[in-house]
Amino acid sequence: MNAIELLIQDHQLVKKLLEELSSTTERAVKKRAELLERIKQEVSIHTALEEEILYPAIKQAGGKEEAKMYYEAKEEHRTVDSLVI
Repeated sequence: MNAIELLIQDHQLVKKLLEELSSTTERAVKKRAELLERIKQEVSIHTALEEEILYPAIKQAGGKEEAKMYYEAKEEHRTVDSLVI
């Protein structure tokens, strides 16, 4: 499996966990807490990999457009972090 496939798989896993969380009721306190913790862990690991390895490589290899994408992606991660973590 290459890095891109791994990142796509991560996105799919988090989406599945969010769907599972959405299907729970407020009475499922323990289940919701477990899902939220798992989502937090998955997002934290995924974000670190993208920001420390993928994004700098894209920025370095690319031009102005890639540099712009780099900063936009970092801002998206800050937004997700503030919502999830």
